Amino acid sequence: MDFIRFSLEQGRDKNGLCNKDYLHLPDGDRLCGDITGRKSFIFPQTLNSSITLFFSSDGYRESPGFDILISQIPCGSPAPSPIIPDPYSSRRGLLRPPPTSQSLSPVSEQSEAKLCNKLINNQLAVITSPNYPSDYPPYSRCSYIIHRSSPDICQVKLQFLNLDLEKTSDCRTDYLQIEQTNEKYCGRQWLLPDKILRFPYNSDNLRLNFISDGQTNRPGFEIRVTQIRNSCFRPVSEEDQRDQKVNNVCDSSNTMKGVFRSGNYPAPYPANVNCIYRIEKYSRSVCRVTIMFSDFSVGTWERRVCVNDHLSIDGKRYCGYRRGEVITIDFPADQSHIDLTFKTDSTDHYGGFRIDYQQETANCGYSSINRRLISTGESCTGQIFYRTSFQISTPGIDSGSYEDNLDCGYLVRKASYDVCALEVKFNLFDLEESPNCVKDHLEIEGIKVCGKLPSDSVILMIIYL
Repeated sequence: MDFIRFSLEQGRDKNGLCNKDYLHLPDGDRLCGDITGRKSFIFPQTLNSSITLFFSSDGYRESPGFDILISQIPCGSPAPSPIIPDPYSSRRGLLRPPPTSQSLSPVSEQSEAKLCNKLINNQLAVITSPNYPSDYPPYSRCSYIIHRSSPDICQVKLQFLNLDLEKTSDCRTDYLQIEQTNEKYCGRQWLLPDKILRFPYNSDNLRLNFISDGQTNRPGFEIRVTQIRNSCFRPVSEEDQRDQKVNNVCDSSNTMKGVFRSGNYPAPYPANVNCIYRIEKYSRSVCRVTIMFSDFSVGTWERRVCVNDHLSIDGKRYCGYRRGEVITIDFPADQSHIDLTFKTDSTDHYGGFRIDYQQETANCGYSSINRRLISTGESCTGQIFYRTSFQISTPGIDSGSYEDNLDCGYLVRKASYDVCALEVKFNLFDLEESPNCVKDHLEIEGIKVCGKLPSDSVILMIIYL
């Protein structure tokens, strides 16, 4: 592979793995940013050999992309050496390179490292150690990448049909490793329980690593891999439908950016779903989350009412066709998460949704500019409103008068991306009157109002861009 041009959005997680726009290579590596040079791979030794590359992009920045010249090299020809630097390999915990001829003494062709990387992208597959059921070779370095074969798959089941590796303390020499959990298996083990793994929220891949040293070799392992369909949610039982109080958390994420998809997406979602997509606060500095409806086709929207399937966010139901809509939700003061509740009935299912979110830290502090959000009095506190229609009132409205020395703040956020104006209707307004409203007053974006206003007075403010 000669990289004539390669320019993708640069973004890596805390482990150095590209997590925004990237090209996923057959060896499990991901490339992003600006790259030039050459990289080579060896075809797996199977009857129908193939190598698959996956390109993934998120819903944010765009970059030029890539132009790669790929040449197949005849067996026996000297393969060009890879010249793409990867300074993050040690941080990702990838397999260390096989020993070179200079590091082994004595050296034979059989003692060199056996590379046996495999990509598993079928719903059902069986993986084995090299040469199974015969003994695996020394210095094996194998990576088995399980790639999600369908959007409705979130879990993978591993069934250990056989496991017979060299046994050492803490599995230091020959071992099979589940990279996600860092669990290691070695020795001869019978009747191992099935292992259920869940795909990471921001990745379509799970990785198993097999390592052997140059000493004792044994038959190895045989594992059945099953990607579990419809494992991203739990269908609501009849009891749950009667009760309607039990919601299942079908997906959750605590990262700054993430994606949620309905079950079976982009195919129609299943019937009788009642589950929660949970956004957990990344850190204490986060105060809100921006949610983008990258693709949304759910239920029926009639006369401004969701009549059947819907996604509920902060008490508001979203349904119909809403591609491109962006909303901003504040984290509740008493909770560290925001729930998106998805409910469907038993009829007429639509295409579902893909929702991208980003947690925000900007302007979360209370500076002098927004000091009005904090009450310095004892009878009112700062309040935030983000619904389409709401009501505010002075403290003590029912008693007939408000207290002295109040300093109350009311922050209004846009309810949706198509809001462009704010209409303020005064059902009752009677404050102390003074020149230029220097005493008691209500201030709206620099405009002070005081005195007494007629009932049902309206102020229309075009304040949003």
